[in-house]
Amino acid sequence: MSSSYHDYDIQVWQQIQPWINQPPSHKTSPLWDGFRINFYITKVARVKNYDDSNSNTPSSTVYEQTSSKRKSGWLLKDEAMCTDNNGVMSTLLSVMLKLPEEKHGDLLREIATVARCAGASRMPIVVNIKKEYTIVLDTTEIYDEVKPIPASKSSIEALEKVKSNSDGECIICVQEFQIGSEVTRMPCSHVYHGHCVVKWLKTSHFCPLCRYPMPQ
Repeated sequence: MSSSYHDYDIQVWQQIQPWINQPPSHKTSPLWDGFRINFYITKVARVKNYDDSNSNTPSSTVYEQTSSKRKSGWLLKDEAMCTDNNGVMSTLLSVMLKLPEEKHGDLLREIATVARCAGASRMPIVVNIKKEYTIVLDTTEIYDEVKPIPASKSSIEALEKVKSNSDGECIICVQEFQIGSEVTRMPCSHVYHGHCVVKWLKTSHFCPLCRYPMPQ
C-alpha cells in the first residue's frame, strides 16, 4: 500500500416513526426533556489492487470491504443543543465513536440545529456516519513496472503475537480489535489481525500503514 486516506459523509435528522424504547414517562424525571441519539456507523474500505504480470500496462481490480454498527446515547436537550467542543456531546463523539476532533464542530452544529427545530418532539436524533477509506496497493512498484514482492516466509512466521490493549481497528479488514484479543505486531509497531497481515505480506512486503519493508 502506497497510500491510504479516509473521509466522512455525515447526515443528521430526527426520527419521525415511533420507537420501541420510550423515554421515561414521568415528566418530572430529569431525563424527560432530552433525546436518544442513534449513531449508525458504516465503514467502507475500497481496495485498488494492481496487477501488471500479464501485460506492460498495469490493470487494476477494485473491491470493497464494508462493516456496520449501531451505538446509542442519551442527551438532555440543553446538551444536544450545545456546540461546545468541550461539552457532553463532543465527549460522546470522542469516546463512543472515536471521531476525530476536527470533525466535531460541523456535526455538533447539525445536531444542535435538529434539536432546536424539534419543538416538543422527543423522537430520537439519528446520526448517520459513513467513513470511507481508499487503499492502493504498491503503486510505486507499479510505476517502476516491478511486480509486488512478498515478505519472506521466515519473517512472517517471526511476527510478534501480543494482546490488544485498545479497541482500535485493523486497517486491512476495517474491523475493530477486541480488548484482550490476540493481534500481530510488525517490527514498526503497527498491529493487525494475524490472518489479515499474513495474507497481506504474502502479496507485499510493506507495512500497510507506514510501508516499513519486511525481509523479502
